[in-house]
Amino acid sequence: MLNFTKISRTILLVTGLVTGISFHSTGQAEESIEINTGASSAPIYAVGPIYMSSTLYYKYSRFAYLYTQDELEAAGINEGSIITSLGWMKSTSSSAVGPATFNIYMKNSNATAYSNASESWSNLSAGTTLVYNNASQSIPATASPAYIDFALNTPFVYTGGSIEILTEWNAASAASPLATGSFEWVNTTVVDRIYGRGDASLPTTLSSTQNNVSMDDKRPVIQFKIESTTCLNLVDAGPVSVSPSNTICPNTDVTLDFTSNDAGLGVSYQWESSTTNGAGSYTSMGSSQTTPTITAQPTQSTWYRCKVVCSEGTTDYTDPVQVIIDVVNVDLGSDTSICEGDTDLVLDAENAGSTFLWNDGITDQTRTITTAGTYTVTVTSAAGCTATSTITVDYLPAASGDFTTNETTNGTIVFDATAANTESYFWELGVNNVTATGASTTYTYPDNGTYTVTLNLINECGDTTKVTKVITVSTSTVGLVELEDNTTINVYPNPAKDVLFIANEGNAMIESIHVIDIFGKTISSTTINASKSNHSLNIKDLKAGTYYLKLQTPQGLVVKAFNVLN
Repeated sequence: MLNFTKISRTILLVTGLVTGISFHSTGQAEESIEINTGASSAPIYAVGPIYMSSTLYYKYSRFAYLYTQDELEAAGINEGSIITSLGWMKSTSSSAVGPATFNIYMKNSNATAYSNASESWSNLSAGTTLVYNNASQSIPATASPAYIDFALNTPFVYTGGSIEILTEWNAASAASPLATGSFEWVNTTVVDRIYGRGDASLPTTLSSTQNNVSMDDKRPVIQFKIESTTCLNLVDAGPVSVSPSNTICPNTDVTLDFTSNDAGLGVSYQWESSTTNGAGSYTSMGSSQTTPTITAQPTQSTWYRCKVVCSEGTTDYTDPVQVIIDVVNVDLGSDTSICEGDTDLVLDAENAGSTFLWNDGITDQTRTITTAGTYTVTVTSAAGCTATSTITVDYLPAASGDFTTNETTNGTIVFDATAANTESYFWELGVNNVTATGASTTYTYPDNGTYTVTLNLINECGDTTKVTKVITVSTSTVGLVELEDNTTINVYPNPAKDVLFIANEGNAMIESIHVIDIFGKTISSTTINASKSNHSLNIKDLKAGTYYLKLQTPQGLVVKAFNVLN
């Protein structure tokens, strides 16, 4: 079982001085690192990086290999490592004179597994960089097993996460036979790390399991050569430049860089930010990087500094620099309503000193609203930063309406209201503080007469409109219920002028005598104290008309109508 083994570490040291960041005595070296994760497996031609079977038939092949962050870190490949060469171990001494085209592509990736049964080349190659290209590639005869190294045309910088490596072999121009024999590649068993295919033309879909023979969960052993530089005695990280340097708006791109320092091999840069610049307030802005430049998009005023780390030296921080953000806040409030007759609504966009543009062209900071509508304001600060707010205003008119009355019998009145913009109804019926609700109501009045009735119409704002009318009740008989036998009491003369006589022929016990007009209003009342006598009433002050004489007895009422002459 082989796991993350580095089988060689040969370093060539070149000393010198890296300018700009004040490093002293830097050394450049090349280091070989082998990754052979998993258990050893029998060499096989189907795992690539070049498909060459014993039939020497297929002229084309494509492969994709995944190396996870855990594998890379365990082997000693860390963020900032510069990969200068890749090599694969061939176990046979066969060779190919070509000419063939051999390409290698690489990318930093977030992938953790090649778990699909197949994958398209277009998906796999998306985002890759062509790091090696040779249109006259030959494969030399070597002792077996031995690495075949490919020095990259473009060194690859590892920035963290996984690395995906893709190979592409095109021997269309090569003469037959393509090679002196098959290429059997040393490999290990590791799950979900390979896609590949050899074919008579460049394949567009790669398999994770079959390539004429099984290659499931196999991946060739690989050798990385990385360039490392050791820097010593970091003195000063230097000042930071900010672009743009003036006050900016939220989410504007801000480029942070060193004004007098250059990136150096073996140096890492970790940018940090804080809103207060207080001790312990800084937090990292992502992973460390090998270049000093970074772009931020602050939403509020923010302090920035960079932690510069020399791999073999000290750590230094740049002087903090603040980026000022001009934040424009405007809020017209929640949607609302204005009520007829109430105080006008005033909208205020605040932010004095800014410019204002409402959706109807008004340019004032404040405005008075008297009509319904949707109102939007855009506020622009002196720095050119903008913010917008919108409010919808409804207009609620006062309630309006009227009511009708209908007298039925026995003093009963039916009230019916007709109204607009009305949420509720409240009746004041003009007698004994009686009230009612609803658009319609019915009430039986105790006495005939006139009553002042008020209907309160209440709108959505809670404002009240009053409708008042005077009504007349003329059919009330409440309180005038006569005895079944009241013939023993008579009044005379009828009509009368000055005096009305009461003849108590049946000797009934009369307790009180009341004179009532036709509207039910009591004109006079006299207490008799249960007398059986005859009585007389002075009526000379009564106006001409019809009246009722109500005589109260222990058995009930005796009601007699009489007329008065002037």
